[in-house]
Amino acid sequence: MRGRRRPATLSSQMTGLTDRVAATLSRRTEVLAIRTRTGPHSSAQSTVTLAAKRKPRVLQVSAYYPPHLGGQEVVVQELATQMASIGEDIEVVTSDRGSHRGRTEESGVSVTRLRSLEIAHSPLIFGLLWWLIRNVRRDTIVHLHFGQLFASEMVWIASKLIGFSYIMHLHGELAPSGPMGTFLPLYRKLFFVRELRDASFVIVLNDAQKLQIAERYGRHESVAVMRNGLKSEFFRAARRGNQSAAMELVYVGRLSPPKNVNSLIEALRVADTRVKLHIIGDGECRRSLEAAARAVPAGSAVIFHGRLSRNEIIGFYATCDGFVLPSLYEAQPLVLLEAMACRIPVVVTNVGGLEGLTSCTVMVQPSVEGLAAGIDRLARMSPERRDDLVRRAFRQAQRHEWSRVLSSYTQLYRSLCVQS
Repeated sequence: MRGRRRPATLSSQMTGLTDRVAATLSRRTEVLAIRTRTGPHSSAQSTVTLAAKRKPRVLQVSAYYPPHLGGQEVVVQELATQMASIGEDIEVVTSDRGSHRGRTEESGVSVTRLRSLEIAHSPLIFGLLWWLIRNVRRDTIVHLHFGQLFASEMVWIASKLIGFSYIMHLHGELAPSGPMGTFLPLYRKLFFVRELRDASFVIVLNDAQKLQIAERYGRHESVAVMRNGLKSEFFRAARRGNQSAAMELVYVGRLSPPKNVNSLIEALRVADTRVKLHIIGDGECRRSLEAAARAVPAGSAVIFHGRLSRNEIIGFYATCDGFVLPSLYEAQPLVLLEAMACRIPVVVTNVGGLEGLTSCTVMVQPSVEGLAAGIDRLARMSPERRDDLVRRAFRQAQRHEWSRVLSSYTQLYRSLCVQS
């Protein structure tokens, strides 16, 4: 049997990432310029030059958007806000999940929320196709954030009708969930592969994901790994340390099956260390997790805080002894990067694109026993070793600061503007 090449790790993909993306986009622009110069009309070259200089209109399409809870939502909001702050023409259309229908101006970004009905963790956004037909021009760059069903199908159909280019930004792998999960293989065959094929550019979050879409769906060209960005406030956060006797850990994220929080709570019964675990977030598993938390041993405790603001979360990063991410799958989790930027020791599971973080985190298997062992390792770690992990993690997170990431997106948008 022929050996399969091992995907590159998250650590290796981070190095030189912006240069690789810039080189890819530069080659695309050079090819376009050469084709134009060899054309019969010299005015065509002027048209391309003007297109390269002007700011394209970019529409971000996301099924969810804050105040709805989730990492994808925060990534889309931060990208739109950062682009608007440097004068780019950015607009967002999304569902009304977690908010009210209508158009609002938020941090310099026009956000339109359309009526929707949530089915199988995906909002069916009524009127999205008609809205796209009415509001999107042929030269608009549509940045589609893919993590749920329906919105991507509407963008794909609208692109056929109008002729605009769209970027497909893959925030994660669709996983079977509930009764609708049985239809996922059929959905991939009928819709996803076509949407992926017709995208002008595809953004993935790690090299393993890039290899997967090449092998499974045959998409090899115009694909790049690009970083999620981090706000500077996370790097400025000051550590105050835990003032209580018990070890305090914090989890931040959705309370859903893929996040594996049930195993983390169960690990408190197995670990030798007594722990106070703070759980920040909400989701469909909250009731069952609260029931499981009542069985933790004496001396340990689980506290559910629900949704908190970013500043409140930073406060927990400043005082807790460690951050734990027990997920069964992650691509490039924003909460992990934020924790690393806040200089809090991190325990993560050895899944997805996280395999390369062994030098700066406590890496464990996503099982009850693995998480318990990781908690005990962190508790027994010397201060020198813990500080070394924190410094390494902080340097990794610095590569995701928006000042280092934003140019990759502006170059991509301008490249597609020239092409269109």
